Amino acid sequence: MSGPNTSVIDLTSKRIIITGASSGLGKECVLAFAKLGAQVVLAVRDTNKGEQVVQEIKSIVPNASLEVEKLDLTDMNSIKDFGQNQKSKKIDILLNNAGIMAVPFALTKDGFESQVGTNHLGHFLLTQILFETISNSEVARIVNVSSTAHRLGKLKTGDKSDLLMSENNYATWTAYGNSKLANLLFTNEMTRRLKQINSNVKVLSAHPGYSATNLQLVGPSLKKGFMAKIELAGSKFANKIFGQSAASGALPSIAACNWADVQSGDFIGPDGPLQARGKPKKVNMSSLAKNSELAINVWRTSEELTGVKFLNG
Repeated sequence: MSGPNTSVIDLTSKRIIITGASSGLGKECVLAFAKLGAQVVLAVRDTNKGEQVVQEIKSIVPNASLEVEKLDLTDMNSIKDFGQNQKSKKIDILLNNAGIMAVPFALTKDGFESQVGTNHLGHFLLTQILFETISNSEVARIVNVSSTAHRLGKLKTGDKSDLLMSENNYATWTAYGNSKLANLLFTNEMTRRLKQINSNVKVLSAHPGYSATNLQLVGPSLKKGFMAKIELAGSKFANKIFGQSAASGALPSIAACNWADVQSGDFIGPDGPLQARGKPKKVNMSSLAKNSELAINVWRTSEELTGVKFLNG
């Protein structure tokens, strides 16, 4: 797909890893890239669901080249196992798409608050493991999926206590906003570090606007009580009235992966009012997301928490 005055990369036989590829935006990206002739790896927590998606897509694109691999972003051992298996293979594009939204307080298997742990730290570690392999590609692109909800993020220092909310101070939407803000800070700091080493890798961010997927329903469905039922009903109503389709919501991610005339640090989202829907274009992010000092601190904290060093600079 292309936008106004854009050229695109030929994705024929390019190998693309998509996290969270068994539903929603990820599933739509798999279909789009399969139609473009790419080899797509569905990195999913539930491989049975992944295989169902493969069968569904092959009914539309019979010659689709699709692989299903186990990846649990809440478990660093799972991420390391997946990464070690993939780093010896060709990787042209990594689409860090998987995410959870506004769920009750929980911890990942490694003890991280689940939204930041899944949405940011899991992808940070995965990207670090796969980076060298990606850099060998002539395409060499990493795309982090953020959200307009990054504007709800309230990170101040970027240290461990700031990045990871405790159960005592947990607020579902602030935690989600922090995770999506961290996605952008990660992209921006990685952009700076890539420039320092004159890397061929491009790293971008994208967001889907308001897209009607199950993402909005999982959080309310995990809560208990009458108000949780009201919240779930409200989310379903909002999806029906305001949400664009998952296929439309996937377009910015697809553009970030295959538009040729983009630069590291670009943020792709819908062109409509409030960036809620529309065709993909380069969009603005919050001033906090552009805070270079905060980005450096979040990067260092992410290294500390995941136990890796990444693009020292």
